[in-house]
Amino acid sequence: MTSRRQFITAAALAATATRFARADEPASMPTRVLGRTGLRVPILEVGGTYRFTKRYVERALTLGCNFFDTAAEYVNGWSEKTLGQSIKALDARKRVTVVTKGYHKHPESLAVDVNTSSERLGFDTIDIYYMHDLDKVERVTDPAWKAAAEALKRENKIRFFGFSCHNDKLIPLLNEAAKGGFIDVIMLKYNFRSYGDADLNRAIDVAHKAGIGLIAMKTQGSAISFSERVNPFQSQGFSKHQAVLKAVWKDDRLAAAVSCMPSIQVLDQNAVAAGQKLTAIEDEMLRHYAEATESHYCPGGCGGCRRECESATAGKFAFADTLRYLMYHDSYGQRGQAHAEFSALADSSKSWSENDLQVASAACPRDVPLTKLISRAKRILSQGRA
Repeated sequence: MTSRRQFITAAALAATATRFARADEPASMPTRVLGRTGLRVPILEVGGTYRFTKRYVERALTLGCNFFDTAAEYVNGWSEKTLGQSIKALDARKRVTVVTKGYHKHPESLAVDVNTSSERLGFDTIDIYYMHDLDKVERVTDPAWKAAAEALKRENKIRFFGFSCHNDKLIPLLNEAAKGGFIDVIMLKYNFRSYGDADLNRAIDVAHKAGIGLIAMKTQGSAISFSERVNPFQSQGFSKHQAVLKAVWKDDRLAAAVSCMPSIQVLDQNAVAAGQKLTAIEDEMLRHYAEATESHYCPGGCGGCRRECESATAGKFAFADTLRYLMYHDSYGQRGQAHAEFSALADSSKSWSENDLQVASAACPRDVPLTKLISRAKRILSQGRA
């Protein structure tokens, strides 16, 4: 057992070494094969809920990050459009792999939405297309959805098909997708808080053995704000954001981890991390962090539970969405998006009373202090201050 003194000393030494890793001199970007697609992709996928500038895309390519994720809904289509424009300006279409995604109500809508995304991107063929945040388990074995996806492949509208999921249907979706035979790639919520989940790990094994390419998202595990205490990672010279990515990359069942990196500085930092191994000190710090913040972590903020908090108040209030926007604000630094999305919620869905919060908090199976977190989220996201 490592003593606290030994732990801090080792962390400080490792931190000193880390400071010499210059962001403009990252190690060669590691790559992995994305399941049966045969695509070799960098382990760091560039996520984009924002506009992709030419300068940003060019820097990503220089770092070896030629794998991009976007969606029709991001910035009302501007994420797709600016990514396509930047790739065209850099004459880089043959050097990149692009994922986009959309929400769909029925198989017939799939072709329409793929065509719309193709027009925005300026691509004849989309490399990988997802059903976004899928929560309908039956779709991955439904012949109608399979036929729609296969038709798009035959017409060369898409090369590969899959889905993203960060809700409570993830485990059955992973298991059933392995049986359906037409799901090529799955982007799933996976982070250091999930490692001990035996059911999830068995489902990941099933999908991996079926040749489905797996990509991790929501890797930060809803970082808890350190506004009221010292950030233990920062105090020891580590970056928690880099450590959690390295922890995901340690699992070789996963081809890549997608990260929304809102600046070139963050892109540089994560590219450096991609060339490093998770140290024993970082691993131990993550374990301590997970244990220390478990009671403040809400999986429902990403659809990871049955949202008992909302059910307890007859579904009138958007507690889970509010906590997700707080995650955007605290974990990913996407403050503008967090404010905008919270503002877009119907007034009735955020007009809760103190009594409503107490009822919701009492219903939470994880004993998350919702009264405190939701109150803080509303104050920050509606007024723009911590």
